[in-house]
Amino acid sequence: MKSPSISTKLAMSYSLLILLVVIIILLTLSSILSGRLIESAERRLDQRLEDITTAVEGRLLNVIDVCDDVKEDPRIMQALDRSVRPSSGAPAYGGSVDPSSITAVIQERYASKDNLIGKLILINRNLEILDPVYARVLYRDAILTDDDFTEFLTKRYTFYFSTPGTFPIDLETTHTEDRLTIVLYQRLLDQRYWIMGYLLSVIRKDVLFSPLWETDLEDLFTWIGVFNTEGRIVFTEGAQPDPQAVLGAFEGRGGWSAQQLSARIGAQRTIITVKPIPRAGWFVVGLSPYALAMGDLRLAFRSIVLIGAAFLIAGILVSYFIARTITRPLAEVTDAMRAYDERGALETIELSVQGELGYLVGVYNKMVESINDSIRDIYEEQEKKKEAELRSLEYELDFLQAQINPHFIYNTLNAIGYQAERVGNRKVYESLRSFTILLKAAVSGIGELVPVRHEVSLVENFLLIQRLRYGDRFDVEYLIPEQLLEARVPKLILQPVVENAVFHGIEPSERHGTIRISARSSDGRLVLEVADNGVGFEQTPGGPRTSGADGGRKFNRIGLANVNERVKILFGADYGVNVRSRPGVGTTVTIDLPREKG
Repeated sequence: MKSPSISTKLAMSYSLLILLVVIIILLTLSSILSGRLIESAERRLDQRLEDITTAVEGRLLNVIDVCDDVKEDPRIMQALDRSVRPSSGAPAYGGSVDPSSITAVIQERYASKDNLIGKLILINRNLEILDPVYARVLYRDAILTDDDFTEFLTKRYTFYFSTPGTFPIDLETTHTEDRLTIVLYQRLLDQRYWIMGYLLSVIRKDVLFSPLWETDLEDLFTWIGVFNTEGRIVFTEGAQPDPQAVLGAFEGRGGWSAQQLSARIGAQRTIITVKPIPRAGWFVVGLSPYALAMGDLRLAFRSIVLIGAAFLIAGILVSYFIARTITRPLAEVTDAMRAYDERGALETIELSVQGELGYLVGVYNKMVESINDSIRDIYEEQEKKKEAELRSLEYELDFLQAQINPHFIYNTLNAIGYQAERVGNRKVYESLRSFTILLKAAVSGIGELVPVRHEVSLVENFLLIQRLRYGDRFDVEYLIPEQLLEARVPKLILQPVVENAVFHGIEPSERHGTIRISARSSDGRLVLEVADNGVGFEQTPGGPRTSGADGGRKFNRIGLANVNERVKILFGADYGVNVRSRPGVGTTVTIDLPREKG
C-alpha cells in the first residue's frame, strides 16, 4: 500500500485540527442553546398548563358561587327546615313554602345560571331527598349509598367532589364523555352553623373541562390528566400513560404541589408539569416528552451541524492549499532521490535550492558519500572474515587430527610386543582388540550421546591395556544399577576420569589401589562418580587437576577441565564436574548430568 505524501499528511493534520475546533464550538453552542431552549420550553409548558388550570378553576368557582347563593336563600333554608320535624335544638323557620316545590325554584333560579350545572338536588338533615324525581326508591338508594356521598358524610367534609360517573346511577357499560358528570357535595349550615341539609350540584364533565378540549395540546403535551388528592383520575386527555408511573414520579419530590420535574414515563424521558386547583383539591398534570418539547432544539442542532460542515469543508480546502505550498519544493527533492534510487546506485543530487531544503540536499549528499565509503569498508571486512574462518577450520582440523597421542600409541605398541614375547597369542589378540576399540572411539569424535553401558565397556578396554603395565596393582569396582546402564551420557565422559585416577592417584601410591565407579539417579539427574584411594592432592582455587607435563602418558588429551567444559556446553551451567581430594586419602570425581533415558 502506497504511503500518503507529506502534503496529504499535512492537509489531513490541518483538517483534523479544524475538525476538532469545529466539534468543540458545536458542543459549546449546543450546550448553551440546549440549556436556553429547555428553559424556554419549560416556561411555555408551565404557562400553557397555568392557563388551562385557571380556566377550569374559574368554572369551578362559578359552581361554588351558585351553591353559595343557594345557601343564602331563606326560602330554601325554610323548606329544608319544614321538611323535617323541628328538633329541640334546631331553629324553626316560619313561612308557607312547600318543600316539594322548592326543586322547581332551584332549577329555575340557580341551575340555569350556568350550563355547567345539570341538576341541583336538596337533601335535608334526615337524608330525605326533596326532589320528587330523585326521591324515588331506585334513585334515592343509589344517591344515598354512593361511595363518594358516604365518604363525604363520614369524613365530615364541608364540600367534596366525586369521581366522574353517570348520575344518579353509575352505569359502567355505557360511559361516554358527554354523559359523565361530577357531583359537588356541600353541607348547608345556618348562621349558627347548625346543619340544615345537603346540596348536590351535578356538574357536566364535558363542559367543565372544555378548556382542555378547546386547546390544541399536541404541540406541547401528549397527555393531560386531573387527579384528586387520593391519586384517582378525575379527567384524562391524550395518550393514556400508566397512572402508577405518573404518581410514582412525585414520590419524595414535594408531593402534589406546583412544580416541574423530569422523569422517565415508559420508555421516554418526560417533562412533568403540575398545577393545583386548591378549591377543588385537584391537581392538573401535563406530560410532555423531551422529543416533543425540544422540537426547536432539533432544528437548531441541524442548523449548527450544517454550518459546522460548511466551515469544515472550507477549512479542508484551505489546509490542502497551504500544505501544497509548503511541500512543493520538498516534493522536487523527493523526485530527484527517487530517480537515483531507480538506477540501483546511491549518487549525489544536483539540485539548486536555497534555505532549509538546500541544507537538506547538502546533508543528503554527504550521507551518500559516507554510505558508499561504509559499503566498501564492510566488503573488505567480510573478505577478511572469510579468510579468518578458513584458517579457523584448518586449526580445527589440525586439532581433530591431534586427538590421538602418538607417544601413547608408541608405548601401547611396545607393551603389546613385550607381552607377545612372554605369553601366547591370546593375550596379544585381546590387548590389540581393546586398543582398536579405544582408538575407534577417540577418532569418531566426542559429540554424541551413548549409553552408560558403552562408557563402562570403554573403561574396561582401557584398564585391560593398563594391566599390561601395572598388573594387579589396583582393583576396579563397578556399582551401577541395572536400570541406569541404558541412560545416555556424552561419549568418553568416564575414560578421562579413570585415566586420571590411574596416572595421578594409583601410580604414585605405594599401597594397593582401588578404583570404584558408581552411578545414581535422583530428581531427574544422573550422577557418575569415580573414586580412588591414591595419593590425593591439596585442592586449590584453580580447579580440578588436568593433563600436565605427563600428557604424553595418556591415551587422549581430554582432561578433567575439558570434561567439565563439555558438560556445561551440552547441558548448561547447572551441571558439571566436581572434584574432592585429600592428600594420602584419595580423590573422588563427581560428574553431574541430566538423566537422558535411552
